[in-house]
Amino acid sequence: MILYELIEEKHNNATIGYYTSFGINAVDSLSGKNCVYIEDVFTDFKTAEKYITLFNEEQLDLIHLEEAIEDILHMYRL
Repeated sequence: MILYELIEEKHNNATIGYYTSFGINAVDSLSGKNCVYIEDVFTDFKTAEKYITLFNEEQLDLIHLEEAIEDILHMYRL
């Protein structure tokens, strides 16, 4: 089973300056090994927390993580 973790990140962008974002770390719960880390996914903590909780509750398969992120980002661009 995969456990998804929310990781807070600090960034400095030449165009927009300093900002905080949140990445997703996927860990194999049996071995404790990191499977994948995707940085700079969310800029809002509550949104990030909502989706990390959902991924864990629904036991999102790792092969669907990228598509799930794309769908979420698309929803918030509208």
